[in-house]
Amino acid sequence: MDIYEKIEKYSDLTFGIDAISQEKQALIDQVLTPEIKDKLAEIDAEFAQKAEELRELQPTLSFWRW
Repeated sequence: MDIYEKIEKYSDLTFGIDAISQEKQALIDQVLTPEIKDKLAEIDAEFAQKAEELRELQPTLSFWRW
C-alpha cells in the first residue's frame, strides 16, 4: 500500500467514524427531552470553563524551556 492509498484509507476511516458519531447523536437526540438537553448544555458549559482555566495554566509549567 503506497502513501496515497494510506491517505485515502485514513480519510475513509475518518469519514466512517464521523458518520457513526452523527448517527449515535441523532438517536440520543430523539430520546432526550428539551429540559434534559438544556441541563446537559449547562453542565457542558460549566465544565468547559473549568477545563479552560486549567488549560491556560499548562503553558506556565512548560518542561521544554531550556
